[in-house]
Amino acid sequence: MRHPFELVRLLGIVAITPFATSTQAKVESLVIAPDAASATNISLTTLTKSGLHGLSYVQKGSRFVFMADGVEGPRFDRRAGQNPVISDDGNRHAYTAIVGTDAIMVVDGKEVGRA
Repeated sequence: MRHPFELVRLLGIVAITPFATSTQAKVESLVIAPDAASATNISLTTLTKSGLHGLSYVQKGSRFVFMADGVEGPRFDRRAGQNPVISDDGNRHAYTAIVGTDAIMVVDGKEVGRA
């Protein structure tokens, strides 16, 4: 006859084993800038401190866009002012640009001001 503690130890190992073998790291990829086929020129990319989010300045035909984590913002003629800013968590970003003779302010991919 087996010792009762030996049986408990054996049942504990059997109960733990399925969980130990099923834990695998999941890796997900996120495109934060276009590939070379869809953009003619990427000249500036600003990353968050973690490197998980990015804001890229991309030429699309004769105009330009900023892409935040791969999502295009409004098209414009050229950048204006300072470099774009992006929050540490990548949820917020802002930049200024020129459209025709107007300067625009874009926050989180939406135009919020024009002068």
